[in-house]
Order: sequence, then C-alpha cells, then structure tokens
Amino acid sequence: MIKTDRQLQAAREKLVQVQEAAEAASGAQRAVLRDFSEELNREIVEYETLRKGEMPVIQINGLDDLPDALVKARVARGLTQEKLAKALGVKEQQVQRDEAGGYERATLARLVDVASALGFRLVGNLELVPQTSAPMTADQLLSPLIDTLGDPSQRAANGHHGR
Repeated sequence: MIKTDRQLQAAREKLVQVQEAAEAASGAQRAVLRDFSEELNREIVEYETLRKGEMPVIQINGLDDLPDALVKARVARGLTQEKLAKALGVKEQQVQRDEAGGYERATLARLVDVASALGFRLVGNLELVPQTSAPMTADQLLSPLIDTLGDPSQRAANGHHGR
C-alpha cells in the first residue's frame, strides 16, 4: 500500500520499469511482470483516489483492516505523517512507526484518537461467529494421542519411562 507522496513517485517509476521489462519478457515471466504491473497500477490509482478525497467511507471487515484504513483516512484527508503527528501531539517518527508497524503496538484508545484526529469515526458491528461445534477440552484433544501411546500415568506405574 502506498502511504506517502514519495512512495507514490517511486511506484510510478517502478511501474514504468516493470512495464518495459514485461514487454521484453516472454512466457511465464511476462505474465508475472504483467500481474505485478497491474497490482502497482491498482495501488497508484487507489492512492490518487484517496488524495482527491473521493473515498468518504473506508470499508473495513474487521480489526485487521483498521491499520490500513487509518493510513487511507490520513491520505484522504490530505495529511502528511507530520501533520497527523502534530494533531495527535506526538512526534512524526511515532506516526511513521505506527503506520510501518500496522499500529501493532497501539491501544484501542489510540486507534480511536487517530481516527478522530483524521475526522473519521469507527462504526460497525461485533458479530457472533457461529461455531460448528463446541470447543474441545484438553482431554478431547489428547484422547487420540493417549489411545496411540497409552496413558502416561499408567505407563509410569507399569515401569515404562517413555522410551
């Protein structure tokens, strides 16, 4: 995912190189290069669409999508990492680390603060995932192993010591 204007410029340059290489290649290599070219182009178009402010809602399907959504929200607002840092009252390096690390170390409260600073709010549902069966107990998980190897407490009582 492209996160900065600098990365956008690098992606554009890489796209030209990959397209030229694809034209010179043949067979499977050409197909791989064309696929890579299409992926780069999608990322460029997405970033440019965000920068134009043409994406007022950023869809997420779970908490795993939230870090990328926050980066997209920053881009959509036209904020640099430096400007977001100022809005949050932190150093730019903190925003850089957060984004590079997928907000892995951020608390939920911090994620909400970031969304709020960007003028976005988190909405959605917490949905119960239906279970196909009840969770297995430790005894149920170990039962096949015990059937195969024998009960360790019984083996020790009979003088067997694991070998």
